[in-house]
Amino acid sequence: MVPFRSDGPSVWIRTSAVQCMTAMAIMHEADHRIDYNLVVPLLAVLEERHVTRAAERCGMSQPALSRALDRARRSLGDDLLVRRGPRYERTPRGERLYADLRELVPRLDAVLADSRFEPSTSRDRFRIVTTDYASLLLVPQIVTALARRAPRAAIDCAPWDPLAPEAIGNGTYDLGIIGLDGLDGLSSEPLFADTFVCVVARDHPIADEPMTLERYAAYPHAVIGIAGGRRQPWIERPLLSRGFKRRIGFTTTSIASAVLALPGTEMICTISRRWCERFARLADVRVIDAPPSLEPLRYGMVWHARSIDDAAVWFRGQVRDVARDLERGERETTAALR
Repeated sequence: MVPFRSDGPSVWIRTSAVQCMTAMAIMHEADHRIDYNLVVPLLAVLEERHVTRAAERCGMSQPALSRALDRARRSLGDDLLVRRGPRYERTPRGERLYADLRELVPRLDAVLADSRFEPSTSRDRFRIVTTDYASLLLVPQIVTALARRAPRAAIDCAPWDPLAPEAIGNGTYDLGIIGLDGLDGLSSEPLFADTFVCVVARDHPIADEPMTLERYAAYPHAVIGIAGGRRQPWIERPLLSRGFKRRIGFTTTSIASAVLALPGTEMICTISRRWCERFARLADVRVIDAPPSLEPLRYGMVWHARSIDDAAVWFRGQVRDVARDLERGERETTAALR
């Protein structure tokens, strides 16, 4: 979880201890002792690089956080954050301080917790960042599981973007759920695999023909853009290795938008079989087999190695259980149909 929550008395006790001990780690950066009360807003604003978001995270007003940042700047003799075009960037000294704080605080937060995590009474807010696919397939079941086992806790779900890996690393998010492809620097665990199918308009000429790579590449495609602008690497790799490339007619981050755009066009949308089983019937489309050479879609959860407190570990366990239930339920359904 993000350090220094204000969800209850126990957290305030823990935060107070962490403030005192964390301040010792930054004494070498200051010309004189820094006010311990600046530790929480200082860490937040260095992580967020945005005063309004940092203030919301700390439960402070924006002017109050701005005053805290000004005091920290005076104490440390450095701007810490400077504007670069439309956004703020950390100064070299701000980077050093941020590196120290983000390494130390989560460990102290776990070590100094005054009581073990109790799901039934927790008021924690778990933060997930994920794709449109997982937000439809998995997140609703995670919310249901949390409502049963931790009824006072809450979940925030944000869309994956190019800064998501960094945000997971700095504690903005507790967990990412994403295709496990090219995400170095984060701990990860596979959750489930899926296969691809093609969705087309009902009167698409390819619908009654055998699907070959040549035919697949001959038509325009509606493509789901994911993970920082990548376009479905599990599809692109086998195509490129065989000398083919999709002609992009429409790119979106929304699976539903891509599918609903198909009627009246010759575009092909290649998406997961699981999504189609649940939602494709809501659109005037046909589902056909994808080229067999496409790689399976392998989804998992990712988190930072520093995310070791009881609540974070428990939450990952809930996500793992939901994914296993998903796989188990589908195997039982398949067996019953045989």
